[in-house]
Amino acid sequence: MTQGVTFTADRVNKTLDTYYGGMSRLDMTGCAGAFAPDGVCEDPKGSHLQRGRAAIATYFEGLAASLQSFHIAPKAVYTSGDGAAVAWAASWTGRNGRSGDFAGVDVITLDGNGEISSLVGYWDTAVLAEMSA
Repeated sequence: MTQGVTFTADRVNKTLDTYYGGMSRLDMTGCAGAFAPDGVCEDPKGSHLQRGRAAIATYFEGLAASLQSFHIAPKAVYTSGDGAAVAWAASWTGRNGRSGDFAGVDVITLDGNGEISSLVGYWDTAVLAEMSA
């Protein structure tokens, strides 16, 4: 197996800051800006595949619609070649007055420009029912 591109920690962190920072500001268009124009997102694994920045932003806007605030931050980043596995933790407050914490892992591949070409997320979707109840 050949890895075509290896990115510096600074480049990976810039992309992650755009992605997770946009999420934490509930700026889903900004968050989607971390993706390549034709990037794909399956978050969480098993959900409908979103393709392209606009579709990704729209999908995340739907998930965020019930939120008053959201904070997500990487807790550990493991890089290899053009990819990264990111363990993260998140906290949220819903418009329904409820709040909570949850964690997960994103498996990310970057393209030659350092943009996300694919992201697959692993987390417990039961939190969605709590957010929107």
